[in-house]
Amino acid sequence: YVPIDQSIPTNRIQHIIEKVSPQFLINTTDTPLNYEGVTEITVMFQLINLYLQTVSNIL
Repeated sequence: YVPIDQSIPTNRIQHIIEKVSPQFLINTTDTPLNYEGVTEITVMFQLINLYLQTVSNIL
């Protein structure tokens, strides 16, 4: 798992991805990353966060 923040310059992100060679990227931003040879999984963090808050309130 390599956390990548959108504030990191795109050329640095590309370097990290090339070095790590992931099969999947989990994207929690609203912007597609579109890196060749990598399957991107987009996650709507806001919905997950809302769901977790709801579950914790029920428990």
